Parts: sequence; C-alpha cells; structure tokens
Amino acid sequence: MDLTLATKERWEGQMRRAQESGDVAKDPKVTYEEMKKFHEDGEYTITLETSYHLQTEMKMLDTLLPILARRKWLFLKASKDSGGFATSDHPCCLMWSDEAPRPPFDSPGFEKFSFLFPRKWLCSEPSSLTTECAT
Repeated sequence: MDLTLATKERWEGQMRRAQESGDVAKDPKVTYEEMKKFHEDGEYTITLETSYHLQTEMKMLDTLLPILARRKWLFLKASKDSGGFATSDHPCCLMWSDEAPRPPFDSPGFEKFSFLFPRKWLCSEPSSLTTECAT
C-alpha cells in the first residue's frame, strides 16, 4: 500500500484499473486522502485463509512443472575428508552458471544456475562443469 499511496496520481491510476476490471465500484466512497490516512494510522489487519495460498500454488503448477522438468540437475557432495566447498558467512548462494549479460533485476533460479552451500553443490547445467569442479 505504501507504493500505491505514494502519490495521488499513482492511487488514481490503480483505482482506474481496479474499476475497469470490476474489482472496485465505479464510484468509490473513499478519497485518496482518506485512504492514505487510514493506511498511515495502521489500525487494520489483513488476513487470508490458508486455502487461498494453496489455491494460488495449484494455479502456478501448470507453469512451473514443465520448467522444473527441463532442469538437468547434478548434485555434488564433498567427501568428509575434503574440507567441503568454499563458501562465505552466508550458508548458501544462488548464482548464474554462465556469464551472459542480463537485465539488472533478473534473478537466477530456473535455468543455468548453481546453488552452493557447505559440503554440497546443486547445479542446473552439469555440462558446464569442468572435471576439476566435479571431483
């Protein structure tokens, strides 16, 4: 809501789209100023039923399952006497497996990425590993 209420113009644009989609009445009874005060006062609670989350997840499966099925996983586990993989103070790191240029907010996670955490390494592109990496 902070972003929606950041400016009156943004609020009006959001309301116009919500009215066009039928999610909000064409003649709302709340002004921008009233809604901004209501939000800033913070005297409200938003709750969702657990079933809502489940319903949302089920709708995403049709999109997500084919993407997961295309992954070519390789799981590496360091031997107990190897010292493990080099990591940082943060126990895991999600990173791209290649150095291709990407948009600023593009996030690894579905294709050509590696997930590195102490003593284990999960890679979506096994062919990108060298023999040195796999041993």
